[in-house]
Amino acid sequence: MRLALAQLNPLVGDLEGNGRLIEQAGLEAMARGADLLLTPELSLWGYPPRDLLLRPALLERQQLELTRLAACLPSELAVLVGVAEPTIGAGSPNLYNALALVEGGGWRVVARKQLLPSYDVFDERRYFLPGDQAAVLELERRGRRWRLGLSICEDLWVEEALQAQRLVGADPIAELESQSIDLLLNLSASPFGQGKLNLRQQLAARAAVRLGCPVVYVNQVGGNDDLVFDGASFVVDAAGRAVCQLACSEEQLGLWDAEPTPPGPFGLVNGAGGEPPAAAALLTQQPLLTEQPLLTQQPAAQQLLPQPPLPTEVLTTEPLPMPSAAMAAASPADQAFPAAPASPDVQPAAKEQPAPQNQPAPEDQSALRGQGFLQPPPLQKPPSAEEQLLRVLVLGVRDYARKCGFRGALLGLSGGIDSALVALIASAALGAQRVSALLMPSPWSSPGSLSDAEALANRLGLTTDIVAIAQLMAAFDNALSGPLAGPPQGLTAENLQSRIRGTLLMAVANQQGQLLLATGNKSELAVGYCTLYGDMNGGLAVIGDLYKTTVFGLCDWIDSPAAAPCRAALGLPASGELIGAAIRHKPPSAELRPDQCDSDSLPDYAVLDPLLKAYIEGLASPEQLLAAGSEPELTLRVHQLLRRAEFKRRQAAPALKVSGRSFGAGWRMPIAAA
Repeated sequence: MRLALAQLNPLVGDLEGNGRLIEQAGLEAMARGADLLLTPELSLWGYPPRDLLLRPALLERQQLELTRLAACLPSELAVLVGVAEPTIGAGSPNLYNALALVEGGGWRVVARKQLLPSYDVFDERRYFLPGDQAAVLELERRGRRWRLGLSICEDLWVEEALQAQRLVGADPIAELESQSIDLLLNLSASPFGQGKLNLRQQLAARAAVRLGCPVVYVNQVGGNDDLVFDGASFVVDAAGRAVCQLACSEEQLGLWDAEPTPPGPFGLVNGAGGEPPAAAALLTQQPLLTEQPLLTQQPAAQQLLPQPPLPTEVLTTEPLPMPSAAMAAASPADQAFPAAPASPDVQPAAKEQPAPQNQPAPEDQSALRGQGFLQPPPLQKPPSAEEQLLRVLVLGVRDYARKCGFRGALLGLSGGIDSALVALIASAALGAQRVSALLMPSPWSSPGSLSDAEALANRLGLTTDIVAIAQLMAAFDNALSGPLAGPPQGLTAENLQSRIRGTLLMAVANQQGQLLLATGNKSELAVGYCTLYGDMNGGLAVIGDLYKTTVFGLCDWIDSPAAAPCRAALGLPASGELIGAAIRHKPPSAELRPDQCDSDSLPDYAVLDPLLKAYIEGLASPEQLLAAGSEPELTLRVHQLLRRAEFKRRQAAPALKVSGRSFGAGWRMPIAAA
């Protein structure tokens, strides 16, 4: 049986648009000889749909879109689609996170998710009921009956020895051990996390060994708000060995030929009798609003046509088309996503600037690469941790801008390492011609601040403007001298500088319809070394989940020869330094007073970041760290800074999540607390 793995990038809530993505993947899969198309978890909605699931009108649109898909997809192709299945009754929650089988002109629900995550960024128990049994789907294909175990994302996460936490509840893999299945299919929407790609494969490998059959894992790709889904779909064989790996952070359609399982306890033929096992009962279904017909029989000419088994290999992978032919070759600025609602602070652009002919945007380059079939080897080495992180950040910025309707981005460029990294990510995401920067020197700015920022902008090809703020600082000093009985002093004066810059950035972004990118890192957000309505201004905090030491490490890698292939693939210059040694080796400083350094107010980041990681991601207490040998005064001071800065983080821009615990939906600490 030939399986097509559709690594889709949906727009949350766009049921019709996501349905078209599924339709196009189905038509392409059918043209390539596929028997079964797999799409990610909640593929018709996009993940996570959050409170959109509470809108009855969207559930009605889901019904219509499923009916449309059933009518327009080839009747001989089976398609598994992620849906929200309503239940009968007025209780809450009243939905299942489910899979629908679209086949033969109709559809029906065939599986329900059993383990519903409600930790970190997940809140599925707010919307869904847990399924109460594992699902086995039988399909007649190529002269034989295939028994397919169906699972959804968290249902695979049942190995306490491998994962940090295991949800209390059923073990869907154990329930399938007696079902003699030929394949386990896991349809997921699993956000990126550092080291997570390897963990997913370990979990799948363990399931494959327990079940004695291959495991096919299909993951969503793309950025949705602060979450970025890295795709990286794969297949492991019955021994747990990876045999197929789709790309990280790219939309793709992959084909894999499954060969029949040898006879035996896990095969189609059970024992000496030679008879196939009894069909596993599908879930007792509640209709998705109204019952839909399901045609279970194929035309007689195709029903039981004997064919030899196909070899187990990857045939090809290639980029999926965009939602329309016009969008297939379009850059992010050209794609017809709905515009963001206008606001006084952030609004989408009304007019697009043409891209230079000699520097196509990254999306354009993908389109050029996709003109022919991409044929990578059956199994490629996964990218390095640094490359995965960079690609995910680029994808997150690109999709945040694209899906919110922004055509360009703006940032403040200071000559420091944080803004340099954000500028590089934005250039790779949107194309340098759609990224501009303001340089805003003050009387305290070092000569290198301006020259290093200009040199970086030249290397990346960014448009820059210089707005000196000395006169504005003097105007604020004069205006406040009465109420304060003199000009602002100390932190008040420093914060005013930051707020002057933040106001200038918001004004330019507002006037030009640009997405303002905040450039602060996680270490600063953690301890409050940032200014509300100043450097925290923006619509997206690109590196808000990267500790300062991670920023330094990523920039060192970017400027190393090892990054050259990745840089070229992202449309960046492949040779020479991009960040630059002057920026990478500069002592961190906000330059808000003469000769200021971060180390004047904070511990060295090499000391600070491990403490922050223990507090934030390890949820350690000061007592635990002190017992483990941490320096008492520093340990207590950092804990106090973290706790007191909560009110700032509550007002921060959303940050792209890349760590185990970020300051976002998964961080729910009170502001007023002991």
